[in-house]
Amino acid sequence: MRLFSSGRFGDVADSQRLARLSLLTSLVLMTMVLILTWSRESDNANVRENDRARIAAAVQQRLGYLTDELTDWVVTRSGIAPQGAAAIRTNRADVGHEFKHIFLVDQITGKPVSSVKTFSEAADYAPFARAFAQSIAQIRARGGDLLRGSVDGDPVMYSAANGILRREQALTGLISSLYTPVAATMLPMDLPVQTGAGIELHPYVVIGVEEAGDEFRGRISQGAGVGAIEILNHPSGENWRGLAAFRTGDQEAFVEWNPDRPGDRTVGTIGSLLVSFAALFAGLIAVHTTSRRADNEAQAARMAGHDLLTGMPNRLLFTQLLEAEIARAGRHGGKLGLLFLDLDRFKEINDTFGHDAGDCLIIAATKRVAAALRQGDILARFGGDEFAVLLPDIQTPHHCELVARRILDCIREPFDLGSQKGTVGVSIGIALFPHNAADGSELMRLADLALYRAKNAGRNRFCFFEDRMGEDLRVRKSAEDELRTAIDHSRLEIHYQPIVAADSGKIVAVEALARWPHPLKGMIPPESFVKLAEDRGLALQLGEWVLRRICRDMAQWPDMTVTVNVSPIQFRQSDFAVTTLRILREMNIDPRRIEIEITENAILDDPDAAESTMLELRTHGTRFALDDFGTGHMSLIYLRRFAFDRLKIDEYFLQTIEGSGESAIIIQTIAQLARALGLTVVAEGIETEEQYQLIRAAGCSQMQGFHFHKPMPAPQITSLLTSGVTRAA
Repeated sequence: MRLFSSGRFGDVADSQRLARLSLLTSLVLMTMVLILTWSRESDNANVRENDRARIAAAVQQRLGYLTDELTDWVVTRSGIAPQGAAAIRTNRADVGHEFKHIFLVDQITGKPVSSVKTFSEAADYAPFARAFAQSIAQIRARGGDLLRGSVDGDPVMYSAANGILRREQALTGLISSLYTPVAATMLPMDLPVQTGAGIELHPYVVIGVEEAGDEFRGRISQGAGVGAIEILNHPSGENWRGLAAFRTGDQEAFVEWNPDRPGDRTVGTIGSLLVSFAALFAGLIAVHTTSRRADNEAQAARMAGHDLLTGMPNRLLFTQLLEAEIARAGRHGGKLGLLFLDLDRFKEINDTFGHDAGDCLIIAATKRVAAALRQGDILARFGGDEFAVLLPDIQTPHHCELVARRILDCIREPFDLGSQKGTVGVSIGIALFPHNAADGSELMRLADLALYRAKNAGRNRFCFFEDRMGEDLRVRKSAEDELRTAIDHSRLEIHYQPIVAADSGKIVAVEALARWPHPLKGMIPPESFVKLAEDRGLALQLGEWVLRRICRDMAQWPDMTVTVNVSPIQFRQSDFAVTTLRILREMNIDPRRIEIEITENAILDDPDAAESTMLELRTHGTRFALDDFGTGHMSLIYLRRFAFDRLKIDEYFLQTIEGSGESAIIIQTIAQLARALGLTVVAEGIETEEQYQLIRAAGCSQMQGFHFHKPMPAPQITSLLTSGVTRAA
């Protein structure tokens, strides 16, 4: 009985123990399942969140780059510089080429302006009007001082501080499934607008829009290290996909991608071992989850301060390192050198070989520059082809010079771009602490000024900052502002100098010459301000203004041909032919009445592009003249290839001309060559009867100079043509 009772009680105890063990096992299993489920979802969620952070960082970096590009474009290309933009970061000819549209929007009306031809048409603004209405309203409410938006809730602000337009934080995000708009910079300038009440001054905002096509999505996915992304108006609703929301005004855009799911793989790997190693694996999962989260957080923090392409510190991190080094040097009486680098001719590599080759060149250039530095020096990439180098613990400026020369030498060697090789140069600006500046922001500004001087001095060289650079820049900036105002308010004038037939003296054409009647300096000739316009990004605006004014005057002379001097910078624009024909069509001028004068410099840098431009205009009847012939290096092959209509002999040959002199022989040879090629020869600068007779004897068929007529305003040309006078009194 006792045994029975004892056995039965033991069975009950065993059952109870088994039940407890089963319950405990069930609880452990359930706990492990919950832990695994939580771990799986946590891992997947962490990956999605880190992907989202990297995508946001990639979008922010891309939009930040586009903001800098748009600011540079406003300063260097549009002809309307933001007030307070004290320095131009770059004068590259390709600035702003990433944008599909650039709009000039009235803050008061919220409507785009289409009358300023540098900007996109107003009709193209419709898809973006709603997205930017709120931002523009905020600008207006704040008196135009700030421009705000958000990227995942992070604000963006633009302000003018210390005379420099700068971006404070992030940038506005994406809108719609088609475009990535960039509300990049405020234009703190009033422009006159005709309203019902008369002329009013309206403030404007510049908005740049980049098309979010395959290239944009590829850059974001590559920069973020995720697979292919999609930009949608509405979430797809598939919960397993990654989702990042971007708000612009009252509109939202969504980026979706297929994130990695490491949690699923973890559950699959350990599922068969769950019962046996539940407790142990729970601990491992916890450690694994914590470690992975820490690694991801560390990686995200690192990526926020580094360039995605090269892995080098970006502008944000470099600025922090610079301030730290300045503080250390200040405590110990040390000296620092700051170098700003800008690759020369990088745009040509991008245009010729593509962006992939350009990225390869940037990576290779980064490695070369890094190899040329000392241990402890800091190299950073600011974006595009712009770099910075910090040289701690230098003894004399000579140390900076040695480093700059090594960088020049290493960049000079050709770069392997796959099946092709590319060659670039580098311009370097150098500023010193504490000799030039005592804080980081001022040191960077001075290094940028020195870089600007190096580029203006011919590129592919280094230049130390000197005190007079700031004053030189101030003087040039003042002259630039005066010239821009003169263009904007039509304060320039066009004078015309007749071209006459050598045998009869009859006027066969007139050459248009821009003049600047300065209120203090008097009449300024073109050679004194055209170079300023080219250097400061006003050449296109000046050229279009001149052409429109000429077209207006030509209406008085329906049978007269007018020759127009075109800047090499203007002629090299890919849309030069399209723009010229559009203006002629708008002004109702026959293209056959226009003759474009260009110099050798306008065509020798890229003969193929020049030939294409000339052929497009020739199909509409436009003629071409080669100006200043005989002073350059154009070969006869090019002379025949481009098939000019006229050759204009530079007046240099007339300054020392004699009956049997060398200049007379050269002019006679040029005239014979021109006749053999079927060209008309025009001799410029004829001032005396002796020169006239000698040039006529040499065989020049047309002439131009004070001996016949001085340049004169359009009304005097009209009177001259009406009177029939062929020679000035």
